[in-house]
Amino acid sequence: MITLHHLYQSRSFRILWLLEEIKQPYELQHYYRNKVTHLAPESLKNMHPLGKSPVIEWQGKVIAESGAIVELLIQRLAPHLAPDTNDGSYADYLQWIHFAESSAMVPFLLKTFNQIETKHGTKLVFLENYTQIEFDKVFGYLNDFF
Repeated sequence: MITLHHLYQSRSFRILWLLEEIKQPYELQHYYRNKVTHLAPESLKNMHPLGKSPVIEWQGKVIAESGAIVELLIQRLAPHLAPDTNDGSYADYLQWIHFAESSAMVPFLLKTFNQIETKHGTKLVFLENYTQIEFDKVFGYLNDFF
């Protein structure tokens, strides 16, 4: 059985969604963010040294990183969701699995955090322009592809 160490308001929602979508039985360990710092609880470090989520326990291993978890679960439990590795679309498939955690995540998070800071009166100097440029570039690429 897979155990998902699920931190609310985190990327582990992707893994929860995938497990539900493929109808894979799992156990859920709930973790909640600190109300002041918004950080994950220290108890997550008991599962993985970085203390981040998602983390799954499966077949005697502790596996972190949502892109790797998604790839592994699809490969082993839902191969019908992925094209064959010899198919011409396989490279696109891998790219989009990892896009959310790599190219898209930094500008998305910066934009979100900048909006929160601006709302609270923080004057942004460097990251405001950088963030919007990167956000537009990354999500423009996404829109153009599809």
